[in-house]
This record gives sequence, structure tokens and C-alpha cells, in this order.
Amino acid sequence: MLSEEFEEYLGAMYERAHQRFRESGESRLLRGRLDDCEAACLQNVHPNDHFFVHDLLAALADAESAEAEYLYRQGYVDCVESLKQLHVL
Repeated sequence: MLSEEFEEYLGAMYERAHQRFRESGESRLLRGRLDDCEAACLQNVHPNDHFFVHDLLAALADAESAEAEYLYRQGYVDCVESLKQLHVL
């Protein structure tokens, strides 16, 4: 289990990396593609199902975000563990 201080540190590092990504050109391109996909979905489903489409897309985005944060944190922990195994730390 990670210490509370280390968890806070990882959270701050993740947020910083996430903010840099949101400001990147790659993020803008992906956001544009997602917006286009959402518009296409809304055009092709009955208006009564629009809430469902929005809810589904939000749930997918939440799941992807949670997975990305978990992987970021685990990568950090794995890196530290590898450095310890190599006696660098």
C-alpha cells in the first residue's frame, strides 16, 4: 500500500501530465473526433435516446480516464520498484 503522501504526489503528477495533454494538439484532434462521433450518433438515433447516448459516452470517458490514471500511477510505482531492484534508489 502506498503512503498517503506518495498518493498525493502521484495525483499531482498525474493532474499535471493530464493538463499538459489537454493543452496538446493531439488532445484537440481527439476531442474533435469525439465531438464528430457524438454528433453523428445524435443524428442517427431517435431524440428520445439522446440522453442515453450522452450518458453512454460520459460513462465510456469516465472509464477511460480511470484506466489512464491507474496505468499512470502503476507505471510510476513500477519505475520506482525497477530503480530499487537496480540499486539506483
